[in-house]
Amino acid sequence: MPISPVTVTMLANLPEEEKTGRLFPWLTSSGVYPWLKRAKKRAGVHYTPHFSRHALATAAQDIPDKKAAELGVWKDPLSLHRYQHVKPEAIPGRHIGTIFDMAEQPDEAKP
Repeated sequence: MPISPVTVTMLANLPEEEKTGRLFPWLTSSGVYPWLKRAKKRAGVHYTPHFSRHALATAAQDIPDKKAAELGVWKDPLSLHRYQHVKPEAIPGRHIGTIFDMAEQPDEAKP
């Protein structure tokens, strides 16, 4: 899936001294799994990347189906609807920032 034009523009406008290294540290799409396994363990959650497709479809309920299907790379709105769920209430203290913060901590800093 191509990177959005907005993201490309943001990256292009970074100062030169910040344009170093890779955008993502993983060389392959499966390379994220060792990092993800540690992050899940530290956060105490069960998660797979496929959950993100469900979350994207659910979050996209407020935009037209055709546009939401394009954003999620679904071929049609009917496929999109299979991934949509009732929007749950947020769980206090559980958000993506928490998971990333926990994954970044060295092992000796774990609670």
